[in-house]
Amino acid sequence: MPLAKTDLSFWGHLEDLRGRVLKCLAVYVLACAGFYPCAPSVLAFVTAPAGPLVFTSPPDAFMAYWNVVLWGGFVVALPYFFYHFWSFVGEGLRPGERKMLLFYGPLSLILFGVGGVFAFWIVLPMSYQFFMGYALPGIRPLITLDRYAAYAAGVVLSFAAAFELPFVLFILARLGVVNARGLAATRRHAIVAILVVAAILTPPDVASQIMLALPLLVLYEAGIVLARMGERKSRAGL
Repeated sequence: MPLAKTDLSFWGHLEDLRGRVLKCLAVYVLACAGFYPCAPSVLAFVTAPAGPLVFTSPPDAFMAYWNVVLWGGFVVALPYFFYHFWSFVGEGLRPGERKMLLFYGPLSLILFGVGGVFAFWIVLPMSYQFFMGYALPGIRPLITLDRYAAYAAGVVLSFAAAFELPFVLFILARLGVVNARGLAATRRHAIVAILVVAAILTPPDVASQIMLALPLLVLYEAGIVLARMGERKSRAGL
């Protein structure tokens, strides 16, 4: 499939978008079907750090099982989604900018994956143990399956999205919306904004918010470096 179709009319682009969405939906359904046999093992693996869990209504375990299938299919199909997203975006770019997508498109997927892995292996166990440490003698925690699954999904997706920050700053710098000097000058304001964003994106606990805010600060500094690169490429006409 070609990366760009710049000769299409407005309605042609809409038809192209419709075709891409239908293809993504079809691949998503196939990915969910392929992931279905793996769901019990994945559910046991994901909930292992929490120990024994309970459910309080008959459909809870069934819904948790299918949530794993749906999210697993999404993860499996995610590279295909990213490919079509960046291919469609590339239709409105110049040839040099389309070449840039061949590198920065996969980079956005890698950053998303790194954020999710970081959250699952480091942040989620640490934050869970942090909260379990507040259990008092005589008070036994009774964690339900659906509440733990929602907590885990919130943490992982928050970090996966947040790790896109350097890439977003690079794109904004290429478009002339921001510049590296301005980003460096407003660092103090960015710190406050990052703390607010961390409080919004994460579950309502201080531990998760701090563990999201610290990597975001590092990613912001990396974004400044990438913004400088974007400015140089813009001036060079690349």
